[in-house]
Amino acid sequence: ASSPPVFCRFNDVKGPEKPKNLRGYIDTTGFVRVVWEPNTDRDIMGYTVLFANDPAHVFTPLTEDFLAVSVFDDRTTLRTLTRRLYYRVIAWDQKRNPSPPSDILALTRPDRVPPAAPAIESFATTDSTVQLQWRPSASDDVR
Repeated sequence: ASSPPVFCRFNDVKGPEKPKNLRGYIDTTGFVRVVWEPNTDRDIMGYTVLFANDPAHVFTPLTEDFLAVSVFDDRTTLRTLTRRLYYRVIAWDQKRNPSPPSDILALTRPDRVPPAAPAIESFATTDSTVQLQWRPSASDDVR
């Protein structure tokens, strides 16, 4: 004998695997590209990209909606003393279960901020010489 069909719904509470192999770059105009391997889970709805200026800070979402592809383009300012940007990605499934955040991707901005000028502290002159003493630039990237 056959039984009548019955609707059964399984409660999906497990999110997808975390996104892997994040990589990217920041070019000399401030264009940022972040890419990662697409998740292999069958029920992926999309991805959320988050960023911070320090890996210990709270990561802020950059995407308003879910990204359907595993590429994200962004823009950043280069006239800043913050040398790096940090990105993470979260995958979401069809039931809106999040994955664990990806490993942190650290991208270094191209150096566009000129160093601080040195300051003359004292000088002495004679008939044939000038002697200068100065305090070096406070910037840490001066050669």
